Amino acid sequence: MKDYYYMLGLEYEATEGQIKAAYRKLAHKFHPDKNHGDKLFEERFKDIQEAYEVLGSADKKLDYDLKFKGLKEVKKTNLQEQEIIKKYGEELRKKEEEIQRKYKTAAQKAAEEKEIRQKEEEARREEELEKLSFELDKYNNVLQQKEKVLNTVKEEVFKLESEVSQLKTIIHDIDLKIVSVNNSGESENSEAEHYTRTGELFGGGIIIYTNESGEHGLVCSAEDLGKSIWGEAKGLCDNYKGGTHTDWRLPTKEELLLIYQLLFKNKGVKSFASKNYWSSSKNNEDVAWVFDFYTGDAYDDYNKYNAYFVRAVRAF
Repeated sequence: MKDYYYMLGLEYEATEGQIKAAYRKLAHKFHPDKNHGDKLFEERFKDIQEAYEVLGSADKKLDYDLKFKGLKEVKKTNLQEQEIIKKYGEELRKKEEEIQRKYKTAAQKAAEEKEIRQKEEEARREEELEKLSFELDKYNNVLQQKEKVLNTVKEEVFKLESEVSQLKTIIHDIDLKIVSVNNSGESENSEAEHYTRTGELFGGGIIIYTNESGEHGLVCSAEDLGKSIWGEAKGLCDNYKGGTHTDWRLPTKEELLLIYQLLFKNKGVKSFASKNYWSSSKNNEDVAWVFDFYTGDAYDDYNKYNAYFVRAVRAF
């Protein structure tokens, strides 16, 4: 049975005036002429018309209310019966469980105890897993803190290496200025002392330059140590034993520039390849400086996992 009160948006105690006002409002809103013949609005308009034809007539409304009220009472009675059935069903279930507990067999009791133990074991495992998860999170936090400290240390090391490289460049510049001053006081055919030995074999390698007395200076390995990635290049130099010396290292970009100018270009030493050589100078953890012996230029953005030539240097 259709609920005409609901269809008009009314309470069941609505007055004649409220019924008429609700009908006019809804009929105006859902009239097909106002909604371009939309089917949904057309069906809704028909429902509104049907509801008002009954509720708008005193006789039809009285007959409808009697029938509708009776239907509601039947529904209410059915609900009460369902509640009673539900209540007694619950009581019956509890009674059955009580009887089962009272008259359980040994096998049933053993199975029940086993199930209880399994649940207790599962609860214990879940508790242990929660503890382990907590410990794991704690150690992960510690690890993240340690990684932050390590990254900070790496940044400081990188800064120090850059400062050392700058200091070496300054020292080289001062050496060159000393040479220039010494040359200005000598004849045109004279040569600065710390260049007179450039190109000689000494100290397990080839002399790059010396001080004025010729007793101290810088040498490079007589041959290339091969090609490798940047990380292995440092190891090749550290393990090199040229001239039985053990203090060989990977040259800085400034030292490679001196090798290029004084040995490769000026002295014409032929043992160098016209290719890229690794330097110990780096920009960050991924790229480092290389010196191109073909162009005579240094580049600061070469990936450390590329393979380039390696030449070692040592001071004496």
